[in-house]
Amino acid sequence: MMTIREYSEAVAERIENAQVVEIEKANGIKYVGVSVRDGNVGMNIYLEQMLSEGLTIEQAVAKVNEIYLQHKANMAHMGDIAEMMKDYDLIKDKLRARLYNQKTSAEVFRSAKRRGFSDLIIVPYVNLENNAEGTSAAKVTKGLIEQWGVTEKKVIDQAIKNTAAESKVEDMMEVMAHMMGLSAEEMNNMYGAPESSQFVISTDNKVNGAAAILAKLDYFKQKFPKGFFVLPSSVHEVLVVPKMDGTTLDAMNKMVREVNATTVAEEEQLADHAYEFEGTLA
Repeated sequence: MMTIREYSEAVAERIENAQVVEIEKANGIKYVGVSVRDGNVGMNIYLEQMLSEGLTIEQAVAKVNEIYLQHKANMAHMGDIAEMMKDYDLIKDKLRARLYNQKTSAEVFRSAKRRGFSDLIIVPYVNLENNAEGTSAAKVTKGLIEQWGVTEKKVIDQAIKNTAAESKVEDMMEVMAHMMGLSAEEMNNMYGAPESSQFVISTDNKVNGAAAILAKLDYFKQKFPKGFFVLPSSVHEVLVVPKMDGTTLDAMNKMVREVNATTVAEEEQLADHAYEFEGTLA
């Protein structure tokens, strides 16, 4: 069987203005795919699923061309954004922050240790699109910051501020009720009102939204004066569980590891343990 690199090379050879690329994503995981360029902008298309589904080279070429044509008009728009990205004042409102673990390679980042997440990093990026078809983003590099004439701290602080504006706290029972098509009252009647709820923290679009917790720590410190745990559900969201009799850090750590092992894709895992925040009450 062909490796993903061999497969990608064979596909790229048959497509005009295409080349093989290797992109490092979260947790240091690398993806090999095909980049199709149109002038100064390009589209990266990853072929792992096509290979796993048994598509022939010819079928993969047809699929890549189909994806490219579907998004070609948007690529012209991306060219306009590329020009906009040269000016910090024009692009600053599109900056967002992501939380990653330290396995992730990032040229521009800040440790989240001072915020209670000792082994996580805050990475700024430019949010280019956010629509029904999905999202796209651009990395913030040292060269880009130098071009902007601003400091890394200013960029990261702005990214956190923008992410905070989109942060969202949802009661877990309400989330489950919505998924099941029930009202909160119906949910309580079926399962009983929880003694103390859990909360889901993310951003409005729930993509790479774990960084929203950075904006909500003070809120939870006031809400739960006895303390709470933050469970890194994934790079997309985290859970907050208040401290109660019987809740321990070991139990929370076990829960995170079990979810990672059974539910969360490796590239979306944020950490293999929970974070404990002490309360103001003895």
